[in-house]
Amino acid sequence: MASIRKRNGRYHAQVRRRGYPQATRTFTSKEGAKKWIKTVEVDMERGDFLPRVTMTVNELLLKYEAEEVPKQKGARHEYWRSSFLRKQIGHVHLTDLTPAFLASHRDRRLKTIKPSTVRREFTTLSTAINVAIIEWGIPLPSNPCSKVRIRNSNIKRDRRLKAGEEELMLKHAQPMLRRIIILALETAMRRGEILRIKKSDVNFHDQTLYIGDTKTDVPRTIPLSDRAVKVLTEQIRATEQGQSRVTPICEPVLFPIHLSEWQRQMERLWRNTGIVGMTFHDLRHEKISRMFEAGFNVMEVASVSGHLSLQNLKTYTHIRPRSLVARMG
Repeated sequence: MASIRKRNGRYHAQVRRRGYPQATRTFTSKEGAKKWIKTVEVDMERGDFLPRVTMTVNELLLKYEAEEVPKQKGARHEYWRSSFLRKQIGHVHLTDLTPAFLASHRDRRLKTIKPSTVRREFTTLSTAINVAIIEWGIPLPSNPCSKVRIRNSNIKRDRRLKAGEEELMLKHAQPMLRRIIILALETAMRRGEILRIKKSDVNFHDQTLYIGDTKTDVPRTIPLSDRAVKVLTEQIRATEQGQSRVTPICEPVLFPIHLSEWQRQMERLWRNTGIVGMTFHDLRHEKISRMFEAGFNVMEVASVSGHLSLQNLKTYTHIRPRSLVARMG
């Protein structure tokens, strides 16, 4: 059923139909209101009608932060990106969030940050929009982020340790940080996986380590080298010596260091040693590349690194050409 009412010199059109939310719009002329009603009724008849969306990007992302971000592994970084997007384009209505608008926003951001960072921001926005469409029932015809390209955003890091850098880090690192670095180079574990290790995860008899909480939500058990076993043993002794005699309710982690303090120590270490252009994640790249250079096959490396696809594993592999010379003959 449709109706038109005149209010304050303007025409308020309204369409009601079972199975659809009420549709309303105001016009300056009665003819415009009639045309709109006819269009809406035809679209409803065909099943093509989409209600008008009044939500802004700010409202979308606030709901996303409250309901979806806490479920994610990288919640802290996802929250930062979402919060920044709200400050930048939060005032924009979702109906005005067109590919052209997003392309303009992309170009502004590319003047100050790397393409890979822009890609991550767009991934956050795109994920929020997809959730809104699929799970919240927000009637958007499509996701505009899918129609925006970000060139050169998939250039992967290929940083390998240079001669002497490993020795330099281990010489100047504090004892706990030194053990963390060695463990990363011996196991290819991610930072979060290392910082969550508990004594009960280590099987000294089989020389293995159980990693239950992973980025991919797939637990894995990895082999430990003699060097990895040694630093884990040292850390267990150091942790037990620093604990009180009171038995804790929950089993403590082996590396009791806050993420921010760990980050400060790493940055200070690189600054003091003069090592530039390195991230802790590069140590994971280094170990995976070393395993391939040592002759391990794809499945063996993947069982240690935890990669679920060959494509992702390839991005972590940077084999030095000189390691292949002997095989070339």
